[in-house]
This record gives sequence, C-alpha cells and structure tokens, in this order.
Amino acid sequence: MPVYKLLDMPYEEMLGWFAYFEERPADWQSDLRASYILQAIGVKEKPEDIFPSLKKLKHPQQDGLNLEDVKSSPFFAKLKTAVGGDKIL
Repeated sequence: MPVYKLLDMPYEEMLGWFAYFEERPADWQSDLRASYILQAIGVKEKPEDIFPSLKKLKHPQQDGLNLEDVKSSPFFAKLKTAVGGDKIL
C-alpha cells in the first residue's frame, strides 16, 4: 500500500491492523518452517521456546469473555425471549 493511502487510513482501522499483527506477527510462517527444519535435524526444544512469534500464535491473549459471561448477560436474556431463542446455545 502506498504511503499516501496509509496516511489517509482511519485511526480505528489502523488500530485494528496493529491488533492483527500483534496476534499474527509478521513472518511467523518463516519461523514455523524453520522450526520444522530444526525438528528434522533433532532439536528437541519446543518451537515456541525458540521463536517468540510462534509463542504468540500458540498462546493468544484472552479477551476475558467466556460462554458463562455471555449466558448471564442481559443481551442474551433478550435473545432467549425471541421466537426460537431457547435453542441459541
């Protein structure tokens, strides 16, 4: 993408890209390929211990939202009152 288009990007979209690259670091695929090669030649260490990018993929940050929180929310209670809402989850 040309720089002039990056300068016109909305702030919210840029934050979204930052979050995306935080979860999927640039060049993580190369690190994964390198880890396969290391395993093939006998390296016993876990790939995520060698490459920080793979550690982020294996252990993504949790956003704190779980199914029980959703089920106890007022929004979910409203959904259950909808026609056929008893079969949502």
